[in-house]
Amino acid sequence: SLPFTHGLQPGGTEPPPPGVKAVTVGPSVIGPGDFAVGDVTLEKFAPARGTRATLTSSHPEVAAIIENNQPFVQGACTTSPGAANIQAANFVSQDTTVTISATSGAPNEVPATTTLLVRATELDLDRVSLSPSAVLAGGSSTGTLTMTRAAPPGGAEVLITSSSPGAIVPTSVVVPAGQMSATFTITTRADASFASSTIGGSYNGGFDASAQLTIWPAGTVQGVTSLSLDPSSVVGPASATATLTMR
Repeated sequence: SLPFTHGLQPGGTEPPPPGVKAVTVGPSVIGPGDFAVGDVTLEKFAPARGTRATLTSSHPEVAAIIENNQPFVQGACTTSPGAANIQAANFVSQDTTVTISATSGAPNEVPATTTLLVRATELDLDRVSLSPSAVLAGGSSTGTLTMTRAAPPGGAEVLITSSSPGAIVPTSVVVPAGQMSATFTITTRADASFASSTIGGSYNGGFDASAQLTIWPAGTVQGVTSLSLDPSSVVGPASATATLTMR
């Protein structure tokens, strides 16, 4: 074939973008903190410079649109490449159906829609914390259980374990209904030798969370092990919190 050159002069009016014919979300069911991909299909080919679609969420507090990942359809294409552009909130109080809408800015465009189901945060043990985290043998520490959400009617029973016989814990602790946390007491044997005991908790089976309790023999000379500042620098007038750790 022979080459042929055709000259184009500037001018004219750029046509409006084609409308969005359909929007899809995958996966269609996600959990708290998870991502989904919203893709669009245009009614016809995108112009040479491409077409950016805009996604919106009916419940942005549950499933938010990642603005810098809005779908983009390349020129002469009709569909956008997949990219994570929807993220669920880290905490969701109940199963929520979210409507995802998509538009391109075409004249008289009716938004294309689809739905995304965001599952509620499951009830589970989130963390175990101890105060203090180091004691002399014969002393005690207070443990705090924190759940991922408020306990249901009747409360949530969490099983408690200790890896050292020198640290004595209750068999279980009930987080009261409607509450997210509960405390319990850890006692240590007066004749306990040096030990690091793992204080663990489990809800509905499995080993969910734990914290370390250091037990020093009775009569151990106390000393400073660390000193930290938060923040480590300030512009006055201001304040900082100092944390002093003893053994």
